[in-house]
Amino acid sequence: MTKQHAAAAPAPPPLADDGLTLDRSSDQNAFTVLAVAFVEAFNDRDADALVALAHPRIVFRPTTLVGQRRTYHGHEGLRRWVAEIDATGADFQVHIREIRPLRPSGFLVLSKLRVGDELITDSAMIASVHQGEIIEAHGYLSDEQMLADLDLIPHAPRLPL
Repeated sequence: MTKQHAAAAPAPPPLADDGLTLDRSSDQNAFTVLAVAFVEAFNDRDADALVALAHPRIVFRPTTLVGQRRTYHGHEGLRRWVAEIDATGADFQVHIREIRPLRPSGFLVLSKLRVGDELITDSAMIASVHQGEIIEAHGYLSDEQMLADLDLIPHAPRLPL
């Protein structure tokens, strides 16, 4: 991992103050369903499926897979992002390791990024949810510890050895 991927990234999106909440286990299941569907849509390069999961005013900051970091706005921005990924011809795939709810109404996806059969790096996405749709999402090419050290996510409790 290069320093630019984690340290140069802007602050994560603020979590929405309405929509799904974390008070009931069914809400946590809703976050899991939403996160898995988003990753599957990315892996399939299915722009229509991504749009169906996203709020019309989504602000999306993906990782820098190719080119420069960009921010994509709205459904048209998601479609443009998928087209740009498709244009690379690379077989990028995200494999979920863990999905964790974040307060008040968001989630964290910890994953591994592969190109073809080669593991490239740890990756993560922090997302905010509004009215059951992803309204903000920010991707990172870094591991959980780096995100915690940068105060982008809460530190997970460490288990004694």
